[in-house]
Amino acid sequence: EAAGDLPAVTATAIALLLVDIICIGRRRANRDEELALAIETSVTIGDNDVVRAARRSEILAAILKLPAQAAVVGDSVDRPRTALAADYQVSVILHPDE
Repeated sequence: EAAGDLPAVTATAIALLLVDIICIGRRRANRDEELALAIETSVTIGDNDVVRAARRSEILAAILKLPAQAAVVGDSVDRPRTALAADYQVSVILHPDE
């Protein structure tokens, strides 16, 4: 198939391809309900990580027709970024110290 025959890649599709980790699971409280997770990873969690996770979880929810949760995972986060994550309803997960 010639490259010109392929469908155009949209910004939405590119955003999903750039999600660090996508998981689909079930809630503990309701095993019948699936939940998608859009997870962004970074050593130091910054503003962009939080905003990207939130935006990409919205895209994931729209495409999969599932509820979605955003999360950021890293080694450290400061108070302003923790507050920003709370504002965007993004879960913050820190790696435990070894």
